[in-house]
Amino acid sequence: MQGLSKKQIDIEIKKGNTNKFDLKTSKTFGQIIFENVFNLFNIINTLIFSLLLFVGSYRNLLFMGVVISNTLIGIVQEIRAKIIIDKLKILNEAKVNVIRENKEETINTNSIVLGETILLQSSSQIPVDGIINETSFLEVNESLITGESEPVEKSSGDTVYSGSFVISGNATITATAVGKDSFSGKLTLEAKKHKKFSSEIIYSLQKIIRILSYAIGPLGILLFLSQYFFSKQPWQDAIVSTAGGIIGMIPAGLILLISLAFAVSVIKLAKYNTLISENFALEQLARVDTICFDKTGTITKGDLVVDKVIYKTKDIDNIKNLIVNFIANTTDNNSTAHAMRDFFGKTEPFKCDFVLPFSSSRKLSAVSFNENDKYVLGAPEYILKTIDNDIKDYMESGYRVICFAKYFTELDNVKNESVPLAFILITDKLRDNLKEVFEYFKKQNVDIKIISGDNPITVSTTAQKAGFEHANSYVDMSQYDQNYDFMEIVTENNIFGRVTPTQKKELILALKRNNKTVAMVGDGVNDICALKEADCSIAVASGSDAVKGVANIVLLSSDLSLFPKIISEGRKLINNLQKAASLYLTKTIYTIAITLIYLIPGLIYPFQPIHFTLIGALFIGIPSFYLALDKNEDVVKAGFLTRVFKTCVPFSAIIILNILIITISMKFNILTYNQGIFIAISIMGFISFLLLINLASPLDKWKKILCFAMLGIFVVLINFETLFAIPRADIYSLTALVILMIFSVFLLFMFKKLFNKFINNVS
Repeated sequence: MQGLSKKQIDIEIKKGNTNKFDLKTSKTFGQIIFENVFNLFNIINTLIFSLLLFVGSYRNLLFMGVVISNTLIGIVQEIRAKIIIDKLKILNEAKVNVIRENKEETINTNSIVLGETILLQSSSQIPVDGIINETSFLEVNESLITGESEPVEKSSGDTVYSGSFVISGNATITATAVGKDSFSGKLTLEAKKHKKFSSEIIYSLQKIIRILSYAIGPLGILLFLSQYFFSKQPWQDAIVSTAGGIIGMIPAGLILLISLAFAVSVIKLAKYNTLISENFALEQLARVDTICFDKTGTITKGDLVVDKVIYKTKDIDNIKNLIVNFIANTTDNNSTAHAMRDFFGKTEPFKCDFVLPFSSSRKLSAVSFNENDKYVLGAPEYILKTIDNDIKDYMESGYRVICFAKYFTELDNVKNESVPLAFILITDKLRDNLKEVFEYFKKQNVDIKIISGDNPITVSTTAQKAGFEHANSYVDMSQYDQNYDFMEIVTENNIFGRVTPTQKKELILALKRNNKTVAMVGDGVNDICALKEADCSIAVASGSDAVKGVANIVLLSSDLSLFPKIISEGRKLINNLQKAASLYLTKTIYTIAITLIYLIPGLIYPFQPIHFTLIGALFIGIPSFYLALDKNEDVVKAGFLTRVFKTCVPFSAIIILNILIITISMKFNILTYNQGIFIAISIMGFISFLLLINLASPLDKWKKILCFAMLGIFVVLINFETLFAIPRADIYSLTALVILMIFSVFLLFMFKKLFNKFINNVS
């Protein structure tokens, strides 16, 4: 088969008929800049900046410096993360074999053009829609397209669709639709229109932003009207007061911090050759309490070697010749077939009447040379009615045992009539540092399940060698049909052998029905259905392109010892973002409440933008960037917003109570206006400091320095009356401040205890 010529390829490229289809899994540079500059909070901040500039309140413009620097930091870090991830994606790009000008070439899948002749083999993902030119046997899994996991047998002239993958057999196809015109391309474009976030953090923050977007406008208008019409402030002062209220409500730095934290984590993990295809995957992995491993190619290296052959007949040379011809005719492309070719050698195959390539659901392959010479190769349990004790001993010692047998009538009856001719003993090397990886998960209270198509005894022995603590708790899944409810066995056992692809998926679903957050680690096409159902899917680089295509995380070095680093990074990210969110949202809550208080006619709003800029920078902005990168490996649980409000509501409530007391004191002339402003800003700073101490705990040397440095700078800066518009303190205001501080500490301790008890009872 000649394939396309260079001239034909150039013509198709000029027409745009290529398989280059940008799924836009990462933002463009333009999108990054646009989203960081033109977001809701930046637009509001710019409007406020313009109004303050118009009324000449120049010292209150300082907040815009923070906004600009935040925007620039966000752009730089996101671009940096994009560049690194795009480089990793090129390394992870799928390859395909094609025929061009009568020669076989390996190209990237996005270089395929319309009319290309493509070679398909077992475990390969079909990159385009096409018509099968020639095949002796081809089984395709179309579950990524149809949702049906049962294999579909294809013949010459049949259509295959992009996104499906080859379970067994080989074929050549001619590309009939490429890129966005292919079946999966159209589905992808449609799916992207309805794409939903799977991130609890993003969902929670979107909810908060939605509420704020509805609240800020009306509250700002009402505050201006209250100050101008009822409190009789000049319109310039009313604008300044309104700007102060709105700026206090906006948790602008929080959005930047989340983007920045994700970007830093992605960049850090990229150094370990770990590709994070979707940011939410880190969040999901941080919440995982059960992790499922495939065996071959995942906890083992997949470098299979034939260690020994046990012949059951004296005619050894003839059996060897039959095995060589059998393998040559099946053209299987799995690791077992490669190991056997390396051991037995290659040859020009005998002509055969029938070939059934290996599939993970059948656990066997078959070849018929003529009516009297029918042979089968595969798992002994699927071929033989009884297995000799000596072969069982090999299985129990960790070998993968392959049976080569002769059968006489139909494959459906193979167990009743097959005669074993040889047993091929295959070994596989364990991946490095497995014992440490299993020990890590044990310490983190993460359950481990090993799910494999191999014999359960072999899997158990391999797991034992790897240092898996529960290696003796195994089950043979060939004893269960796919309609069985796996919820009980998946809880009671840790190793599952002879698992079909459909059963793998059902085991994952059973774990999820048991309220488990599940990660699945795999490498072969038989893992794809399970990977799709897992909360977080992880592929090793040595796996098939199809697996890497559906995985959320790809270990480009296939190094499982990276798991502690990845999970640690995910937990650090989520736990620290929770702390940072508590800092930002505390200010949002008490500012909204203060605004509502000062809607009461006759009350003059005492705060200016510069006041919230000072408190926000010292007790929120600067510390939050440090806290976001702090070590934190606590187990992450669902309920992000609940935990955030559990922290910030008590502190917000104490600030609100203090402002009420101060406002009433000013109204009844117990405090002067200047005394009230000084005490109010000081008490907000003090309680913000207490919140910072609470979130930074446990305090090490650097955290102590950070917290007390912020407090010290705050104490110094509130004395700069001209710059920060804070009246000087007198002995009366200082005495009142100390009393309120003592009162706040006592009340905070009591309220936190009561509020936490209430939240725990409700949830």
